[in-house]
Amino acid sequence: MTVRPILSALTLLPLLASLPAAAQSPPPAGLTPTLAAQLRFSASEVLDGDAPSPLLEVRRLRVGLRASALAGRLTGAAVLNATPSALELIDAWGEYALTPTLRLRAGQFKQPFTAYRMRSFTELAFVDWAIVTRPFGGERQLGFELHDRGAPRATEFSVGLWGGSTVRAAHGQGVAAVYAEAVENLSDLRALHLPDAPHPEVTGRFAWRSPRAAPVRVDLGLSASADLRPAEARDLRAAVAPEAAVSVGPMRLELTGYLGASDLVDAGGLGLLGGVLAELQGRVGDRAVIAFRYARVQAGDGLRADARARAARIVGAAAPDQQPSMQRRYADAGRVAYEQELALGASVRLVGAWLSAQADLGWLRTARDAGDRDELRGRAQLQLAY
Repeated sequence: MTVRPILSALTLLPLLASLPAAAQSPPPAGLTPTLAAQLRFSASEVLDGDAPSPLLEVRRLRVGLRASALAGRLTGAAVLNATPSALELIDAWGEYALTPTLRLRAGQFKQPFTAYRMRSFTELAFVDWAIVTRPFGGERQLGFELHDRGAPRATEFSVGLWGGSTVRAAHGQGVAAVYAEAVENLSDLRALHLPDAPHPEVTGRFAWRSPRAAPVRVDLGLSASADLRPAEARDLRAAVAPEAAVSVGPMRLELTGYLGASDLVDAGGLGLLGGVLAELQGRVGDRAVIAFRYARVQAGDGLRADARARAARIVGAAAPDQQPSMQRRYADAGRVAYEQELALGASVRLVGAWLSAQADLGWLRTARDAGDRDELRGRAQLQLAY
């Protein structure tokens, strides 16, 4: 079985929870170098389909600098991804403290859409993000954000104004997959692109958390976004994401819902795209986490029908010699009803927070008009981050 090494890793990781923690020193002031590197092994097998496809890769290699000045009132970061297969700008932003709790950030950085996506990938209990982040993001954009994250109170808020186009293709793709359209990676430094014409997008998020000393700790949040001039067959006109988390002792349950509306191209009106994410995590000692994940992304019938109609129109308008290639390009337009993910994962810190390992085993189902596609996937990863 191709995923047997992954199963072995899942059983061994909790046993490492008793390893002693390494001492950590506070980060230096001024300029601080950062590094995040992941070496990943993955193996997937389509049931009753393709042969197993094992892969060993450097998944991420991010180098950067964090800056701090004016007694911490002015901060910033610049991060590059430099794997063998990519060279791209990830972050380039500066932030100024207008008051002791209110800060203004500007540049290229991740949109604050849900607490789940706002955390760093180095903090995930699984090897990587859930499938919901591909359509709903938030991903890096050029913009401004006013926020009070980190303030010592029960509530926090964020409001942002953005250029409207994601500069990375990994997340925040909106309805592009439904319409079988590719998202261009504008942050790729190997093939420079002119920025898209800005079309203002606004975001907002409000969150409340109960006292950390309470026996039952509750976190609630609501994220929302609105694009004033969304790109055809790509951007969501608006999206909301309510979220809740409950922690009791070493157990934590996180629930996030997603609902997006997109302009229909041929039919007019709005089409809907929905999603849900549930993660249950349990800590084993001070160093290991075992987690279960359920995620689902579903396209509404009206959105799928519009995608099929648009694809048929584009193929029909193509020159006769180009129609075969266009038919292949848009073969999946509107043909996927939903994608679903069930996964079991584990993460353990090996040396403080610097060196860790993750492994997960997942079942992914893609419900297509031509029949469901079921995939069994196993992954193991070694991660260095500081």
